[in-house]
This record gives sequence, C-alpha cells and structure tokens, in this order.
Amino acid sequence: MGRSNRLYIGHLSSRLRERDIEYEFGRYGRIRDLSIKQGFAFLEYDRLEDAEYAIRKMDGVNLEGLRISVEFAKELPVKQAPRGGGGYRIVCENLSPYTSWQDLKDFARKAGKVIYTDVYSERGEKAGIIEYATKEDMEEALYSLNGRELHRYKTRLYKEGSG
Repeated sequence: MGRSNRLYIGHLSSRLRERDIEYEFGRYGRIRDLSIKQGFAFLEYDRLEDAEYAIRKMDGVNLEGLRISVEFAKELPVKQAPRGGGGYRIVCENLSPYTSWQDLKDFARKAGKVIYTDVYSERGEKAGIIEYATKEDMEEALYSLNGRELHRYKTRLYKEGSG
C-alpha cells in the first residue's frame, strides 16, 4: 500500500485556528481536508508530493510558541478500522466539513448505546461510521436519525455494506 496524502500535525497550540493552519500549510499544495482536534490535526493534500514537501518544510517549526511535529498519518483506512465488540454498523453520509467524531457520537446517542464512531473524507465528502451495541439501537437510528440535520447538513444513513 502506498503512502497517503494525509498528515498528522502534533503539538498544536490551542490558539491556532483552522485559517491559521490553512495559511501555514496551504503554501505547499492544495488542501483537500483539514480536521482539527485538541492539540493536533489531520490534514490531507490532493497530491502526495505536496504532503512530502510540507513535512520537510514544517516539521519542527515553531507555531504560536510550540514546536510542531508533522508526519504521515498512521491511521487505517475506514474499511479496515478496528471493530468494536461485535456491534452493528451504520454509515452516515453528507456530514458538515466541521463535524468531528465526538459530534457524530453525540448525534448518534439519540437512538441508543454507541460503542464507536469515526469520521473521514471520501471523494471530498465527509462521512462517518457509527457502531451500536444492539441491532435494535441500529434500527432505531436508521428510522429516527436518517434525514435529520447535524450542523445544518441533512444526514443519510444506511447499514454498512448495503450502501
């Protein structure tokens, strides 16, 4: 498997905003996706060469008083993501670019016990995976959450593998 265009950026100051990171990293190539967490971020470029260039130029740079680390992300593709304890999975499409896995989990809890969530970008669209503890909770989510708004985006839910 080849390298991904996705980078992990660590040791980020809480003072940095999305526009700051886009400014600093945008000079090395077109940014496809940016997901900021507390103290770190994932950034995806359109081209592998741009990701490699950004690592060479930005790893060890001081931003807002902290020396950041920049490297290729080590996460697994969502299709190979570890499963929870034999739960029931749903794909949630049409998410806002700003939706985090925590936002998706809060949204999903309205239908039952959630044991795992993750968000990812696929072909420029943000989507997520929700895993429920029981089949009943999954079915309730498919019934009650499909078409509901999350961050002003109307969600589309379906059982994993039936998309």
